[in-house]
Amino acid sequence: MSGDITPGAKVMLHSLQSRDDLNGATGVIAGPLTESGRVPVQLDAPHNRLLGLKAENLALAAAAENVAA
Repeated sequence: MSGDITPGAKVMLHSLQSRDDLNGATGVIAGPLTESGRVPVQLDAPHNRLLGLKAENLALAAAAENVAA
């Protein structure tokens, strides 16, 4: 992930393999990096769930929007 992994940061999910249906979904970092190396992310609607994701599968939403533009 480029940028800081800080609680409250808006992120976009990418390069997920087992849950590729969530690629492009957005959410907010809900806490610090866990001991297992995962980042807790509260997904936005319509998913509305908390997931522990690898930092390599996250991009800051503003940075991801700039790349897509």
